[in-house]
Amino acid sequence: MRGRATPGAASEEGSLCEPFTISCIDGVHLAGHVWQPRPGAIAGTVIVNPATGVLARYYHRYARYLAGAGFVVLTYDYRGIGGSRPNSLRGCGYRWVDWGRLDFAAVLELATQRWPEQPVSVVGHSIGGFLPGAAANACRIDRLLTVGAQYAWWGDYAAGSRLRLFCKWHLAMPALALTFGYFPGRRLGWLEDLPRDVALEWSFRRRHMEMNYSAAERRDLLASYATIHAPILAIGLTDDELGTPAAIDRGLSYYRAAPRTRVLLDPSDLGHQRVGHFGLFHDRHRDDFWAASLKWLYDGVDPFPEVIDQARRKVEAGYMNDDPTTDDVRQQLELTGLAYADWEKESADLRRITDRSALSGFVDRDHLQRAAEMAAAIEAEMRMLDGLGAGVDDETAQQIRGIRDRLGALLEGLREAERKLRDTT
Repeated sequence: MRGRATPGAASEEGSLCEPFTISCIDGVHLAGHVWQPRPGAIAGTVIVNPATGVLARYYHRYARYLAGAGFVVLTYDYRGIGGSRPNSLRGCGYRWVDWGRLDFAAVLELATQRWPEQPVSVVGHSIGGFLPGAAANACRIDRLLTVGAQYAWWGDYAAGSRLRLFCKWHLAMPALALTFGYFPGRRLGWLEDLPRDVALEWSFRRRHMEMNYSAAERRDLLASYATIHAPILAIGLTDDELGTPAAIDRGLSYYRAAPRTRVLLDPSDLGHQRVGHFGLFHDRHRDDFWAASLKWLYDGVDPFPEVIDQARRKVEAGYMNDDPTTDDVRQQLELTGLAYADWEKESADLRRITDRSALSGFVDRDHLQRAAEMAAAIEAEMRMLDGLGAGVDDETAQQIRGIRDRLGALLEGLREAERKLRDTT
């Protein structure tokens, strides 16, 4: 592999994180971060594709870990999500397929232009592991690692959860999306808000995903998927009710020209009691899944037979670990700090809008709603911080109190802006 770094334990000290903004070919702007390794040989470039309705910052700890192992890592929010969200989701017209056809394509273009000598790997979670094939430049991918990758056809959900998931994602979600003009997922605690057409595309997805599109789009999509010859390692979990073996196999069938390896893991194979659809990107998996993923990203070697063997020896010794460590807490504080910076900027924008609204007497209800949603998100983050304090050292406890106080002040300002906006209406 070109620019190969020396494999081994990832060292995250000295890695740098820089924000970036790029423009897709249709003019939509995306926000993301580049995680740079320490000076020296680069192992390659990795693009991390999020799941539906999940902020890119959820993957930042993993991105930093990969950067510590010598990779340049790009994380980004899809259009309509997080840093790539427009002022209003109503009427934006963003579709699920656009996340691959336009958004991923733009990030892949950035990676290949800025680091032209480096191989490009993709780590895709859920829909993020399926959508790369929709990009016209997908043939530039050198390797894929997917986790629970599928396109959410309801018939593939785990049998014991199928009715509940169908009612949630295929009855309630489209009804709310059609009522509000977007899906208010954050308000419900169901992931992030989604553009209306993204939600409807998920809700009404057919058994064969191409049947959701016009004949011309179907032809182009299937041709695009057929251009990928990069090897794929597809990871599934036995306790993942969305990314079932049937769902993963259905998605993999579109990559018919690529060598495909599917690995089904039980949580106990990794020395844990539960993992689910989202767990592998939590840093409790630093020593199992994260470390194993390096072997695939470095050399294309399936590491999981060895990982499973090591985990079973731990289980036999009575070792099962699902409790957060002090390092987990500190890294969570760093992510909260990144979120705080985003909220602080958006809060300042809302306060300026509030002042203008008070003068003009006109209030855009989207701004009022956004203030309420940000306040709810900050409150949820503060509750999360309240649960981190037990068992940490005094220095970490002081850090928790400090960032919680800053969040509290930000929340107070948002509540005041929300009150002013309501008084103006």
